[in-house]
Amino acid sequence: MKIQLTPSVIHDLEAVAAQVGGLEFSGFGFAEWKGDTLEMYDFVLLNVGSEVFTEIKSKLILPLLDRPDHKNMRVWLHRHPLGSDKPGPHNWSATDENTIQTSPLGGVPEMVGWSASIVRTPYGVWVGRIDNHRKKTVRHVEVFPQPHPEIITRAWELLQDYRAKQMSHLSSHRLLSTGAGYQVFGVENDEDDDPLGVYDDPEMEEWLESDEEEFLDDDLEDDEDYQPIHSRRQPFYRRWFGG
Repeated sequence: MKIQLTPSVIHDLEAVAAQVGGLEFSGFGFAEWKGDTLEMYDFVLLNVGSEVFTEIKSKLILPLLDRPDHKNMRVWLHRHPLGSDKPGPHNWSATDENTIQTSPLGGVPEMVGWSASIVRTPYGVWVGRIDNHRKKTVRHVEVFPQPHPEIITRAWELLQDYRAKQMSHLSSHRLLSTGAGYQVFGVENDEDDDPLGVYDDPEMEEWLESDEEEFLDDDLEDDEDYQPIHSRRQPFYRRWFGG
């Protein structure tokens, strides 16, 4: 037993995933059995949520019941930030389990009879399950098509390489703190690595050579061109950040 996504469905699902970035999204899919394969041939995107939560409102489900193939609305799909590339209980959160067991597809379990669910995990693959709500049993199944494992592995390797380079770049910079408690970014190495244009800003050069506390008191705090940007700890000044 498996779940098969048609080429147009997998293409559109991945387009949605790329469009919404790291946010969760959800919807319902339409599918029919072909032997022991549940083929999902269409879906409707119903919600884009936060990084950790997505919810489908009841009012969005009712119009789907007017479709001539509404009886094939059997798949709940969503994306979330946990799980792996292998089917199993570890791919489903407690919220997922509660949703599937108490209100599958927004309905009453005994009346729905059975439903399927697919979820896109951080591995970039879809995994599935098929629940029999009357017998209260579940079968975890693969979802096809699957990306080649080599592609996923290579992507992870390149991502880790990129993050390592970013950390190395950040470690070569430091924060310049003033006596008045304000901060701006500075650069520790040579002028060839100056992403913020520190060395091209005359006012920045003046600040670096001045009495820090007196300079800020006299020239920054009273200057209307400088708009404080409040961070968790201290305000930053917008002008040197190009905002």
